[in-house]
Amino acid sequence: MSEEAALSLAPALAPQLAVPRAAVPRADWQVESREVPADLAALADVRVAVREVLDGWQAHEVADDVVLVASELVANAVQHGCRPGEVVEPPTVHVGVCRGRARILLFVTDPSPSAPLRGRRDPMGVAGRGLDIVTALSTACGWTPGRRDGRGKTVWATFRFRPLRATPST
Repeated sequence: MSEEAALSLAPALAPQLAVPRAAVPRADWQVESREVPADLAALADVRVAVREVLDGWQAHEVADDVVLVASELVANAVQHGCRPGEVVEPPTVHVGVCRGRARILLFVTDPSPSAPLRGRRDPMGVAGRGLDIVTALSTACGWTPGRRDGRGKTVWATFRFRPLRATPST
């Protein structure tokens, strides 16, 4: 899936994005999304919610990768996209997952218009590797500016998977 195609899915998940609704794909895409508080304490709930959605879609083969990327993107959004004084209080983050025939699109929208930046990697440090993890685990990833008023952005990642076929019951 190209970056352009992945971005065209975003309006179905976050209507405030500045992407025309005409770009939304076929109706056979399934969408789950929610607002979460911009608080690192919400990460556990995000991981559980994303895993439950993926389990319901039988996307088991990519579930670990998608959950880890969701955790990285939400942590980045909370730490860098919801800085006090830059956003309206209380800040929230919008997390969404959608499923196509053999694709998963994960997205996180935050209130900051600033582009995601790769952190400085200290060989002995524990920070600065999140976007590298996202790039390594996803099929494609990127970001798009948010609403027409120039506020916010959406960071997204796509994943390929082979859906399980239903087995006939005997």
